[in-house]
Amino acid sequence: MRASAIRYYERIGLLPPPSRVNGCRVYEPDVLDRLTVIRFGLNTGFSLKKLRLLFANFGSRRARKDAVQGKLRELRLCQERLKLMRRR
Repeated sequence: MRASAIRYYERIGLLPPPSRVNGCRVYEPDVLDRLTVIRFGLNTGFSLKKLRLLFANFGSRRARKDAVQGKLRELRLCQERLKLMRRR
């Protein structure tokens, strides 16, 4: 992942601000997990806005469930459209 992407994710609140040692960013190990979730989310069609909401409401099970259920509905609809296109 590009450093510019990581800095952008910090700016928009997807990643916590890192500590600095001699001016260099030092990340906690859990940032790698969060970056993995971000990349997976983007690859499955989540917008950065939706990912930010998921992270902001991470403690709220209902908010996470609603976001994931909405994305599943969207993916199923897309899958049905693809099946229809394939048949035609």
